[in-house]
Amino acid sequence: MIKINKTKFNIFILGDSQVGKTSIIKVYQDDNFNTDEMPTIGVENHMYNLEFENTQYKFKLFDTSGREKFRNIFLSKLRLGDGIILVFSVDNKESLKHIDYWVRTIDEAVKSKKMKIILIGNKIDIGKREITNEDAVNFAKEKNLTYCEVSAKTGFLIHETINKLFKDLYESNKEEKKEEK
Repeated sequence: MIKINKTKFNIFILGDSQVGKTSIIKVYQDDNFNTDEMPTIGVENHMYNLEFENTQYKFKLFDTSGREKFRNIFLSKLRLGDGIILVFSVDNKESLKHIDYWVRTIDEAVKSKKMKIILIGNKIDIGKREITNEDAVNFAKEKNLTYCEVSAKTGFLIHETINKLFKDLYESNKEEKKEEK
């Protein structure tokens, strides 16, 4: 019998506009890639139920706009987060440079709270890369981030990457509960 756990994990997906944040979520949600995806305005919420060790947990994914004028909407909520997915596009060098901004913003917003953060390089299906895998891996190491490359268009490693973050959050929560006892 599956138990329902009331623990809810909040995950934010952050990055510049047009790096594929919404497409990653849509592919994760229902394997649907749309080349004409409209830009996110503000924040959109997506709820997922996943089962670990016969217990169901809720994961709430906040799809955020990369446009500067909408950033204040979700910045105040970042401290409520448990995990963050930072996304850049491997065919846009500026989008990786802007990850520095996102890392600083996260640090300022959450202060000393521990958060699981992964860095995703999207659009690896595109032949014209501006950022090599080696450059992205080195960047992630400098920032102490886990790095994965995906393709929302082909679905390559989307489910595996997001499920790994969900599982890491679950495992971390399980360890914290052990320490409290």
